[in-house]
Amino acid sequence: MNSEIAHLHGDLPKLEILFQQVSQNKIHVLGICGHWLQLKHAETLENLSKKYGNLKYRISSLDGKGSRGALIVWNKETFPFEIEEAFLDDNKRIVGIRMRGVKKTINIMCGYLEKVTLPKEEHTKFYNFLSRGVPKSNDPNQLYIEMGDKNCALDPPNQRIPYRSDHVEANQSLLNFVQTHNLIEPIMESHPNQPIFTRTGKNGNSKAKLDHILLNNAAYDHVVETGWIESNPLIPSDHG
Repeated sequence: MNSEIAHLHGDLPKLEILFQQVSQNKIHVLGICGHWLQLKHAETLENLSKKYGNLKYRISSLDGKGSRGALIVWNKETFPFEIEEAFLDDNKRIVGIRMRGVKKTINIMCGYLEKVTLPKEEHTKFYNFLSRGVPKSNDPNQLYIEMGDKNCALDPPNQRIPYRSDHVEANQSLLNFVQTHNLIEPIMESHPNQPIFTRTGKNGNSKAKLDHILLNNAAYDHVVETGWIESNPLIPSDHG
């Protein structure tokens, strides 16, 4: 599950609601994208981790300047992998973890590209960092999962209403990343002829799919079912 939190500042119960979902085994691994994770939230995250003793988490950064907010939370009791390495990019947009199980290794990345209008070199840095987690071979025991909010669509004409032609370069950067590594968006793959939206504007006049879960073939082979929602039933959020 990937969840975008519009504003964490001053509304920390949202975090606990999501942590509860993981602790209760309703979600095995949770990726959170938010724009206001700050140093003062570090204690809250640590306390939640202790309160729900079956949880672990990794975050992109918490310092005095805040974070662009990528957070991965998982249930250590029901998700049978041990962490080997964490990846934290300098721009605080991405957190990644490499985990090893009995036979399989899984690379999980969570990223948040906050503005599609950023210079092209920022997009390049972002996707280059995500690429470091992609396995170099087609080994079926090497899994890759990337989840997050890119603020752009893979298929703009069908995933953004109204269509925005000014985001073409950002859309192409995302598409190049997917094609270069032969990644699969499982929701789109399972529902090729359906309009898919995970963000609805406040007035209901605009819709888009700006959040993605991207898998390599090894990870996609383990997909059982996919689905999506246009509004988040758990927390106030501008993304499903």
